[in-house]
Amino acid sequence: MQAEEAGFIKAVICRIKTPLLQIIFRIVIIKWVMILKAKGYYLICFALGAVAYGLIEVVARGYTHWTMVLTGGAVMVLLNVINQTKNMHILVKCLLGAAVITSLEFCVGMIVNVGFGWNVWDYSDKPLNVWGQICPQFSLAWFFLSVPAYRICMFVERKFSLRSHNS
Repeated sequence: MQAEEAGFIKAVICRIKTPLLQIIFRIVIIKWVMILKAKGYYLICFALGAVAYGLIEVVARGYTHWTMVLTGGAVMVLLNVINQTKNMHILVKCLLGAAVITSLEFCVGMIVNVGFGWNVWDYSDKPLNVWGQICPQFSLAWFFLSVPAYRICMFVERKFSLRSHNS
């Protein structure tokens, strides 16, 4: 399939008579390939986060909810964006990760638990909770779970970049 696509692109470039248009066409194609690879990368991150968080919930409380699977995917994409900052200390990344996860947990909780009344989770019995949606105990857990999440981000980044260089 890739050889056919490369052949098609070469055939199109050969039919373009103006060298300037050939260069513009090549730049556009290269840009589109980069965009598609980036989308694939973030899709992989989303899927890994969705599956991983769903499994964590099933192990921890015996079940999960589809909104938590989507939230886990979104969290992994956001953690990956944080992880792109290479000169940031891991503790700072974990603090940012905990803040991002807690913020997203609050937003999703306000929609699904308070707005829709689905009662997916309830931290009302936890000390210092905010409207039963977030609490310091889980924010601390998110801090520590950020470490393996960042490791997963780095693993996917390495695998994805290897694959993109070899293809």
